[in-house]
Amino acid sequence: MRAIDGIEYEELYGSGKLAISEAGLTGTRIFKVAWDSALPFSRALFADQWQAIGGSLLLQAPRFPWILADGTTLQVSKVGISGIGKCLGDSNIEYDFAKVEAEYVPAPTDLDEGNNGTVDGTEEGIGTVSLDFSGEFLATAGNAWKFADTGYVVNEPVGLLLCTTEVTVDLEKLPALPRAGIRACIGKLNASFWQGAARGTVLFLGAASKKTVTNLGNVTHSLSLKFKEKTRDWNLYLGKDGAWHMLVDTKTGNKHPYEYADFNLLLRF
Repeated sequence: MRAIDGIEYEELYGSGKLAISEAGLTGTRIFKVAWDSALPFSRALFADQWQAIGGSLLLQAPRFPWILADGTTLQVSKVGISGIGKCLGDSNIEYDFAKVEAEYVPAPTDLDEGNNGTVDGTEEGIGTVSLDFSGEFLATAGNAWKFADTGYVVNEPVGLLLCTTEVTVDLEKLPALPRAGIRACIGKLNASFWQGAARGTVLFLGAASKKTVTNLGNVTHSLSLKFKEKTRDWNLYLGKDGAWHMLVDTKTGNKHPYEYADFNLLLRF
């Protein structure tokens, strides 16, 4: 006897049916389970999993896909439940078994698409990335600059534009929240190359989340991660000589104003 999430099932005659039409490829599988296991079994068929791709991207994929002989992956889009055997009870009816008919549609194959995550096969976003490009002026020390042609020393401070990018990553339908990762990374800098940014140039500002419970009893989370990126390491300081210097504490010479952290922890649940 096979099982999904510890729920034993068997496939009935007529299961494994495929159809191709103008709308595309669809499939049907028919399962038999205990009556009181019908709803949790159906929820398990819809369940998704998140995978880290390259340490910096997320992909939503079905936990229990139907993989065809040519490698095509199908995912559940709709489920119907009907009773099998003798019906008992009045308002609280029970059957000996339940027949669960699951309809399948192709899962996206492009990592950039993600999983459509819908019950009707239509495409739905599971995450967005918002970028806000701006800048801030830094007043440099007097006498730090001079004219290249005459050698005249500029006594007054010279304004230096530092380009910044505010990054907001919004993710939907997460199975859980990466609370440990958020605690480990908040207020810290990327310890390695991250999303195209060099080490130390991205500061993790914090996060906001929301919990959603569906009518099927499934629980998902939405998560908003906020970052701020500079063109230089946040621990660099512009000295009076006009050069950038790495800051460390005077006591040990090892501690920086901002610590570094592995931002991949933000993707682990």
